[in-house]
Amino acid sequence: LGTPDVFDYREEIAFHIPFISITRMVGIPEKYWPDIKQVISTFTEAWNPTISDEQRASARADSNRAIDILKQIIAERRGTPQQDDFLSTLLRIEAENEGFEEGDVITLILALIGAGHATLESLPAPAPRVEIAPQAPLARDLHARFAEAIERSKAWR
Repeated sequence: LGTPDVFDYREEIAFHIPFISITRMVGIPEKYWPDIKQVISTFTEAWNPTISDEQRASARADSNRAIDILKQIIAERRGTPQQDDFLSTLLRIEAENEGFEEGDVITLILALIGAGHATLESLPAPAPRVEIAPQAPLARDLHARFAEAIERSKAWR
């Protein structure tokens, strides 16, 4: 965010909260966030009956890319110790239940991330512009406060 006098709350803050929250809850490592974020905005469009064939082809390609990214994350996770997140829980369920497969894990994760993206699209427009002169210290410290809140929420488990 830096130190602007005015910023777009929706673009600079609200758009990021569902994505960050859900990917952390799921257990997607931050190194994959840029790749996942890039494809997440269009992969749910593959089922939209109103888009053009070209848009649908692009959405399908993004869907496949999202699946490939999750397969890579799952492969890495299988080689690491158990972690306290949704992905670890799903992988444990997969290991303990013959009818539950990797495709089910991927589907559930994509559904969660897609729901978060749908939340973003439902935010009202136009986005409010925030004047931060009097609130500058709080606004500039927002990232650190958000990270601290996430860490505190881990203690509630």
